[in-house]
Amino acid sequence: MNEGPYRPDQPPGEQPPREQPPYRPQDAGPVPAPPPPPVPVGGTEPLTPPPPPPRRKRGKLLAAAVAAVVVIAGVAFAAVIIFHKVAGTSDVLAKMVPAQADVYVTAYLDPSASQKLHLRSLANKFPAAGGGGGSLSSTLDQTLEQALSQTGLSYIGDVKPWLGTQLAVAAQLRGGAPQAAVLITSKDDARAQATLDKARDQLLGNAGLTWSRETHGGVTVNVGSDSSGAPQAAYAVVDHTVVLSNAPSLLDSVIDTAQGHGSNLGDDDAYQATLTGLPDDVLGLAFVSPALVSQIPQLATGLPFAGVPPSVAPLAPGTGPNPFAQASAFQGLGASLSAQSNGLALDVTVALDSSKLPGSAKDVLGSGAHENTVLGFVPRDAYGLFALTGFQQLAQGALDQLAAADPNVKQITDQIGLDDKVLGDLTGDIGIEVGPGTGQTPSGALLLGTKNESGTQQFLDRLAAFASEQQSSGQPVTFQSVTYKGVTIKVATGPGAEEPGIQPAYAVTGGMGIVGTTPDAVKAVIDAHSGANITGSSNFSDTFSQLEHSNNALLYADIEAILSKVVPPGEIPSEVQSNLSRLKAAALDVTASSDRISTRLFFLIK
Repeated sequence: MNEGPYRPDQPPGEQPPREQPPYRPQDAGPVPAPPPPPVPVGGTEPLTPPPPPPRRKRGKLLAAAVAAVVVIAGVAFAAVIIFHKVAGTSDVLAKMVPAQADVYVTAYLDPSASQKLHLRSLANKFPAAGGGGGSLSSTLDQTLEQALSQTGLSYIGDVKPWLGTQLAVAAQLRGGAPQAAVLITSKDDARAQATLDKARDQLLGNAGLTWSRETHGGVTVNVGSDSSGAPQAAYAVVDHTVVLSNAPSLLDSVIDTAQGHGSNLGDDDAYQATLTGLPDDVLGLAFVSPALVSQIPQLATGLPFAGVPPSVAPLAPGTGPNPFAQASAFQGLGASLSAQSNGLALDVTVALDSSKLPGSAKDVLGSGAHENTVLGFVPRDAYGLFALTGFQQLAQGALDQLAAADPNVKQITDQIGLDDKVLGDLTGDIGIEVGPGTGQTPSGALLLGTKNESGTQQFLDRLAAFASEQQSSGQPVTFQSVTYKGVTIKVATGPGAEEPGIQPAYAVTGGMGIVGTTPDAVKAVIDAHSGANITGSSNFSDTFSQLEHSNNALLYADIEAILSKVVPPGEIPSEVQSNLSRLKAAALDVTASSDRISTRLFFLIK
């Protein structure tokens, strides 16, 4: 084990002796005052300059300065001690992982000071996690001790004494059987080796493996082989790190990388570019290589949301170019988990090489993100909402594809007058909100931002007439006009509109088209626009403060309201309810730019 040279603290240097004042005998009596200077004839000014003023005594000033220095130094020393008690470590394992790894996941066992403080604060809010009086660390120790109790190992006695600051898993999933390696930093290599040997004897003794020792790069590697002699497992302690793998060849690669032979993941350009889109201060993170990302079907077929038009992300095969299907455009997929002062955040980002994207794709990805205007129309007591920007492009692409697949679609759009002009009248902001309704039945509304209120009103009128015509002859539906706060609301009436909790209504006001499940739902939207909207809700504002306000898509759920008003009392066990009551809300945003698509899932905890 290579360690740095020990450098003991040096004793402070001696201060030079102070200059002593001249000695005066104490019995000499008072010193007589000097005679006044002679005055020249005919003048009043002295012939010699006056003596300099007496020197101030600097003893007290010097003592005060020294005391201040001592106090400041003491405070600084205490701050350093406190910092080192809570300060975490950075990623030390990524540079041991070969750059060819397809997946890398790591957790910081000693996270940063802010993450520790946030975690401690959040854990204290949950009785099951130490909030009932015990500490979070003791709760974790007990949990891990119980988890290992059936294996013959003790977490507190066998693992914790050498467990370091970080744990990681690296895997290669392409080109044959998957290979994986677990890396755990060690602060006591001898005890770590003893635990590995004990685990081998107690856990793997009945696995039918024959163990042998090999050397690679000067490192002793324990290899377990099956009856045919094929290696099945391996472990070693490499550069103060425990490494376990199902493939000795991968473990050898880790040793080579740790010794500087070959490129490592930590210095990889794609890895660095991906991590740029994630928070710096996290509990752990994951990375998927560009080569593997290109093979994920969900990404290879495009992203039909967040303002990306079908020409960039087609909804059906063969409908247009898809730059995301080009593996060279991907830089990587990354995710991280972090603790915030009021909750937990899961961030996911897809890094893109914009130089390998068509110009149209770059233009679309780099535009459209903003704070959605529908937020000003969502009632404050809403249970949740979904808001989207760039709706015109998505709607036009979807209609083109549906019309190509079914000729009847074109006939319907012509009948209701859904054309380029109608879509052009829209701002692109669209939303759906759901809130309290009649009894246990929720209500809600569809919100459409518009630049032409009269044009949108005419389209909704045509749509209402078309819907009325589709009713059976014995169930006629008509729309009657009512006025609420100066706004005309069209309300469906008739036997066909008398479904429980459902009575369609619509209106256009304030640059927003409103289609509600009931007239009250439309009125609630109108009231929200006058001031009582969801931005005034504490749960929403606290959650939204942790998200990107300028986004392409937003999904929000008020968990507290849903549980209190929708879930019947007694449906949730009390021990679960005590912890669940701390979870107030959850939200997800999506933001697209020219070089990445990012999303954050945030859980509000109070």
